[in-house]
Formats: sequence, C-alpha cells, structure tokens
Amino acid sequence: MSRPSRPFLLHFAEAEPSPSPSPARAAVDVRDLVARLMPALADRTAAEPEPVVLLLAYSRNPDTVLLERALLARGVPCRLLGADDFPTDVTVTWRGDGKRTGGDVFGLDSAQVRSVWFGLAGPTGVPARRLPPFETGEWADALAGWWRSCPAPFVNDPDAGSRAGNKITSLEHAAEEGLTVPDTLVTNDPDQALAFCHAYGSAGVIAKSLNSHYVELDGRRHSLFTRVLSAADLALLPATLAAAPCVFQPLLDSRLELRVTVVDEQVFTASTATADLAAAGLAGSGDVRRVRRAVPMTAHCLDDDVAHRCVRLVAGLGLRYAALDLIVTPDGDHVFLDLNPRGGWWFAEQRAGLPISDAVAGLLS
Repeated sequence: MSRPSRPFLLHFAEAEPSPSPSPARAAVDVRDLVARLMPALADRTAAEPEPVVLLLAYSRNPDTVLLERALLARGVPCRLLGADDFPTDVTVTWRGDGKRTGGDVFGLDSAQVRSVWFGLAGPTGVPARRLPPFETGEWADALAGWWRSCPAPFVNDPDAGSRAGNKITSLEHAAEEGLTVPDTLVTNDPDQALAFCHAYGSAGVIAKSLNSHYVELDGRRHSLFTRVLSAADLALLPATLAAAPCVFQPLLDSRLELRVTVVDEQVFTASTATADLAAAGLAGSGDVRRVRRAVPMTAHCLDDDVAHRCVRLVAGLGLRYAALDLIVTPDGDHVFLDLNPRGGWWFAEQRAGLPISDAVAGLLS
C-alpha cells in the first residue's frame, strides 16, 4: 500500500489567525510585579536567594499569566522559562563527580527551585519544530536528565505526564477506576474504521487525534478539532487513514458537557449545556477548545462518587494536576472522554468563576 500524501485528520485542520502581540503577557512581567508588589522579595541579596517556582510553560498561554499572578499574590516568587526561549535564550548545565551532582537551567541552580510547573509538551518540553533533529535530540536528553535530577517536586512529573497523556492509557485507567468509557477504536486500518462507523450508523461517529492538537501546514499553525464524521469524510478513509492512526468513538447523546479540573484532591467542574451547544452549532463537537469560545459555562457540583473516581484516576497515573472531559447523558450517567495532564483552565476559571489558579499556586507553594 502506498503512503497517502496527507493523513486523514489533516484534511480537516483549521488555520488559526495570525498571532497578535499579547498585552496580558507584557502586563505580567514577573520582575516588574515583584518590584511593585513585594519590594522585600525584590531586595533579597544574592547570598540568600529566595527559592522560586520555576514555570516551564508557553509564555502566551493564558494559564501561565493567571498562574504567575496567583503565585505572586501569595508572595511566592516565580521564574518563567518559556518554550519560545529555545534555543538562544536558554543555558543548561549539569555536573557530577560520583559524590555529588548539581546543575542549573536558565541561570537557576537546582537548589534554588522550590517547585516546578511543567506545562510543556512531551517528557522534555523541547519544541522540536523549532530545532533541527540533531539539536532536538541533544536538548531532549540534557533537559530530561536535568528534570530527573532536580530535587524539587514537579507538577506534573514529565515522565508521568507523558504517559498519562496517551489516550489509550488514560481510557484503560479510567475504566479500571470504574468510570464509564465509550467504545473506542484506535487504528490506521480503513476497513476496521469503516466497519466501526457503519456499526453505529445514523447515531454517528467522531474522530480525533491521538497526540497532536495542532500542526504546521504550509507555514501556518492549524488546529485539529474533534470531528463528527460525515458520509463525505468516510469516503476519504480508504485513501488517507493508513498514513497515521486516529481515534474513533460513537457520538454520544448528552445533556451536559463537563470540564473537570483536578488539583491534588480538589475538584473544580464547569459545565456546558448541550442545548447551548446546539444553539451555537456545536452539538456533539466533543472539543472543549470550541466550547470555551462560543457558549456559556457555569460552575457545576460533580457527583461525589464520580469526583472521587476522577481524583483516584489522576493520582493513579502519577499526576497532581489534570483536566478531564466528561459528558452527562440524558439518563444522568457520567461518561469519561479524555484526560489532559497539561489541560488549560483559564476559560473555566474566568467564565465559571472557579479559583483554579489559586489552587495550582497553592500546590506549587
């Protein structure tokens, strides 16, 4: 079988608007806030450095901005190392002689680090698309070793986060915790995929990516959203699916879509009514990235048993933070859809009034 020129899901990638300068990012320069809000911290001497929270994150991400503010409101200094700092603005050093080890990254000695928020993709966070293969590999090994040798606690541990972010792994663990999970097929076999879709007939099937939510096409960043498959989409499967596996699940009937954010044992839930999704033309989208832009979200009191199972799922995967997507069926059953160990929370916080940033800041403090 010849390799298709473009994998199935990439036929539906949606170009994102060109990024504009982020006023929020400029307004939250950490050093400026420390100097204005906490002069005592700004005046610390080099001889007695204040332990800092290291934020390994994307500087344009709204969650990063909210987390910086929450940490500083608690009087906890933090330092951002963004993915956009690679490779020219980053130095990493590690030294060991068999008796002791130590190192620094971004000018911070590992002993100065109070805790680490790991909000980057993959087990190392190296932005592979910005570096050639050789440099990517060297940076990945150096940083992976540094992360593992750093004595400070990570939220989340990079290796645990990488494992938990695998959709097959999270679905299996969710089922083991007693959460209801949908019938799921992961394949690049067009015949298997078509048989799955035909078995559900008019009820419908969705398709989503296993690993990437975004992709570079023709020099532009594109989003890969969960897609409700049409007859025309199914006709593309025989010629395109072999290039890369993807996830297929039945389109489930629901009355609520839930975003459940777990911070250690704290659970914050925001809900969106399916009726509101339908009014916005998004019924069955199953993709919180569309929901957060277009429809109302409200704080939701999650069933205690479901909440406890979500907490156990997150802890069992070796995580201290995760964002989960569930639905509530018309009969009141809860169905687990997905787990993201680096899932965003800004839209749930701002639109449903959930104090998630403060909870994460408390975990890191």
